[in-house]
Amino acid sequence: MKSARRLKIALYDPTGSGGVCHYSFQLAESLAEAGCDVTLLSTEDHELKELPRCFKLYPLFKKSRVRSLLAAIFPAPRLTTSDRIEMAARYGGMTSEARSSFLTIKCLKRLRLRMLWLKAILCLLWNGPQVIHFQWVVDRKAESHFIQLLKWLRFTIVYTAHDVLPHDDDTPEARKLFQKFYNLADAVVVHAEKNKQQMIDIFSIDPGKISVIPHGANTLFFKSRDLCREEARARLRMPATRKVILFFGLIKRYKGLEYLLQAFKQIREQANEATLLIVGSVYDGDPAAFQYYSNLLAQFDTQDDVIC
Repeated sequence: MKSARRLKIALYDPTGSGGVCHYSFQLAESLAEAGCDVTLLSTEDHELKELPRCFKLYPLFKKSRVRSLLAAIFPAPRLTTSDRIEMAARYGGMTSEARSSFLTIKCLKRLRLRMLWLKAILCLLWNGPQVIHFQWVVDRKAESHFIQLLKWLRFTIVYTAHDVLPHDDDTPEARKLFQKFYNLADAVVVHAEKNKQQMIDIFSIDPGKISVIPHGANTLFFKSRDLCREEARARLRMPATRKVILFFGLIKRYKGLEYLLQAFKQIREQANEATLLIVGSVYDGDPAAFQYYSNLLAQFDTQDDVIC
């Protein structure tokens, strides 16, 4: 028998694109279909915002109107996030002008983030969700303070650990922050028993607050149509008998697309009945990697057995 009061859930996902975005969208939709009152706090340019949905989408993270202006006034060196953090700590190798620009932009970004927190807290206090479910964090150190603040306000926090440890930044500092996330959360979700054991072994988290929920089928784009394999291949203009190798997702360093391309060259030498399908954009938060993978993929533009 259903309760007369609907469970209110707020999902927090600052990504707005990629796999976590799709996961959050479908989770919100499934919870709403089950009778929950769901609000997804995400980005203004959420890539699935045009899809029909049964939940509310709240654009917490909007494009900064002054960011491009600040970038023009205070040009920052093109560095990766880890490089920026290291240089900000040392200030070595930076001119006084670059250091001033870096600190100015950093200060303004922190101020803007705190304004977003205030906006989010007011929204959450107004709507009064029983559960706030964190799907991802972008600025780990800053958002750990945000979660701490929500705990002080007596919100119940659920944290989904899509990655128990970061793939490309497994440092003592990162582990310390992840430890804080897992300790603060009232419940933690992982996707496999191995992830649960890893969380217990590395972070000593109480097994009782860890739930294993495997990834379900992604049905977002197939609710209104049922494509068979033959029809799907026809739409992609692929012969019915051709072997297909799929790379799907955001292209980042740790995924090793270059090794897949090297391996595909060997496959091509042995058999010419295979196609490599690369579906996903190159991550632009790492300028050096963005340039590398963009140039790498450009080499395959003229080959009909590699489709990007």
